[in-house]
Amino acid sequence: KSLLDTYACTECARCSTNCPAWNTDKPLSPMALIHDVRDEMRVRGAKLIQLTPGVDPTAGDGETPEGAPKPSERDQAILKELGEAPPLVGGRVKDETLWSCVTCGACEAVCPVFIEHPEKIIQMRTHLVLAESRMPSELARMFKGLENNQNPWGIGSDKRMDWAEGLEVPVMAEKGSAEYLVWIGCAGSFDDRAKKISRTWVQLLQRAGVAFAVLGLEEGCTGDAARRAGNEFLFQMMAEQNIETFKGYNVKKILVTCPHCYHSFKNEYPAFGGNYEVIHHTQFLQQLIAEGKLKPTQKQGGLMTYH
Repeated sequence: KSLLDTYACTECARCSTNCPAWNTDKPLSPMALIHDVRDEMRVRGAKLIQLTPGVDPTAGDGETPEGAPKPSERDQAILKELGEAPPLVGGRVKDETLWSCVTCGACEAVCPVFIEHPEKIIQMRTHLVLAESRMPSELARMFKGLENNQNPWGIGSDKRMDWAEGLEVPVMAEKGSAEYLVWIGCAGSFDDRAKKISRTWVQLLQRAGVAFAVLGLEEGCTGDAARRAGNEFLFQMMAEQNIETFKGYNVKKILVTCPHCYHSFKNEYPAFGGNYEVIHHTQFLQQLIAEGKLKPTQKQGGLMTYH
């Protein structure tokens, strides 16, 4: 599908026109990237199909996998050409092009032929991170923070409940189970502005009489940032760890404030066996108001934009 996508491009440039990276003079044009992958396939593919069927194009010098035919002199010449050709990642597609993407999905959303640009970028980032260990220093620090302290800033995980100081917030380890798991997330736990949201959010839940609990110090990170940045190994490790924790408390419903956590739980965790009812806090608050469990005391005038 990813290779077929490159031939489906109609060159309308809607993807690049709507790309925030391209519009702020970053070296990323989603349309050009798709063309680069197509051109690479044409050049490299033309040589690959000339090889004797069964010859492994990834084998090193003098290596013949068991059961595979031994490369002829003609095959060896083709393999040499392939080996000397610049790579797709880091060659035809520059590193800075891949790191310019913010994975917002605007390109994919406006494409008339449903090309999945972000998927290809993340796949190439994964190659850079896991195969080449080549990444910006800022990302290396973020990965280290996720690995050591379960948050991208590397703040001590023992401070994860500091946001709740002075509030009687129920914790799963003490309650054993609850109808709703309230997932605070890294930003909600450590970012000064987001911590205000976390405090107000749980106070509203308490006022409405909702049966909920948080994981407290057992909470980690969903791993979303790791996956977007190409560290698929770290993402899967964190996802599996969270799912095991949820199993221990028989978690069925998750309330979240963070859009990244929402996306991971709802759309990506099911692939690892984590199937939950995931509800964003804006939706849940609207539901509580509709049910009469929360009654606003002041009328808000004017238009407001929720970010």
